[in-house]
Amino acid sequence: MKQYIWSPLVYSGVLRNFPLLQPPSAKELLDITSKTTLLGLVTLHLRRGDYKCHCPRLTCWHASYMGINQYPFLPDRFHPSPYANQSFSQTEAYYLQHCLPTVDQIVA
Repeated sequence: MKQYIWSPLVYSGVLRNFPLLQPPSAKELLDITSKTTLLGLVTLHLRRGDYKCHCPRLTCWHASYMGINQYPFLPDRFHPSPYANQSFSQTEAYYLQHCLPTVDQIVA
């Protein structure tokens, strides 16, 4: 995941919560080239809002929607083809698991 950088929204969240994060230094925390790890911190960016409508549409279109889910080195790749001939509800459940997972699915 070396090709990604934090968005301005993430930077603003880091700055607002800086005292809680207790980084070794502010410079390392805000420098995108830094390899600093914040021990015990896990972050997720979950899109909801428009995805509640968009993800079911992807099922109807049989779309290969998420480029990042197709990288061969990731453990949770998206393969829609086995679901092409299943019922709509089975196919939709598969798409939603990848596109709009529930909290329980995320935790698992």
